[in-house]
Amino acid sequence: MRNQIKYLVNLSKTTVSLLGVGITTISAILMMVLFTMEFLDYLSNPYVGILTYLILPVIFITGLLFIPFGIWLTQRRRQRLEAAGKELPPLAYPAWDFNDVRVRKTALIVVLATVANVVVLSTATYKGIHHMESVEFCGTV
Repeated sequence: MRNQIKYLVNLSKTTVSLLGVGITTISAILMMVLFTMEFLDYLSNPYVGILTYLILPVIFITGLLFIPFGIWLTQRRRQRLEAAGKELPPLAYPAWDFNDVRVRKTALIVVLATVANVVVLSTATYKGIHHMESVEFCGTV
């Protein structure tokens, strides 16, 4: 299990991947806070709905796309350095043994995080369409 985490950490140590993690985390927290505040009627401004359901989900997805892009940049940089003759430590692919409890738990966490992302984005999409069809949006904005 330690090898799998080490492999992914080594690939995602780029600024682009870390920026993607930060953007995704911040936008998800902001979406949840604004959604909760609007649900509890603390906010009634139509512009908050635009931010919560239209702009922040796009930023969230952009952050998610930055992560594999940073990993791709790392692999490309390694290939270029190896082609130039530089000696690099080997970056072996991890062996995923689902008989190991830790690997199963990690896989479960990844699946649950993916489901959470889908739920957050689905809710934001639904609420965004609902917000754009509302009278306050069309009459005010």
